[in-house]
Amino acid sequence: MIFAFPWAFIGLAGVAYLALRQVRPAGPGSARLLYSDIALMGDRGRCVRSLLARALPPLRIIALALLVIALARPQVPVGIKRVAGAGIDIVLTLDISGSMRADDFRPKSRFHVAREVLGDFIQQA
Repeated sequence: MIFAFPWAFIGLAGVAYLALRQVRPAGPGSARLLYSDIALMGDRGRCVRSLLARALPPLRIIALALLVIALARPQVPVGIKRVAGAGIDIVLTLDISGSMRADDFRPKSRFHVAREVLGDFIQQA
């Protein structure tokens, strides 16, 4: 596997810094709990919403790390095969508007006649 922009991995240093900031408090004496008595909290830590709220910071770090890896554009080289040849591109268009339903070429419409002409052209090519 190769990366189109390997310098993008420098962003992983920033993600690591953010992860460390989540693990460690911001500075000496910084409190994680804003209440003086944890009895005030009661059973707040047992609902599904609080469990999901605890999972958000790690999920954000993982998402940022995956974003940095995606910015590096990982690629799997399959090999290069050179094919020698020359060709001409031809684009065939066919009008399908209402005017092509006119029965100018009885019993067929303009559309059917044009389709037959295109079919003959393709068969000859």
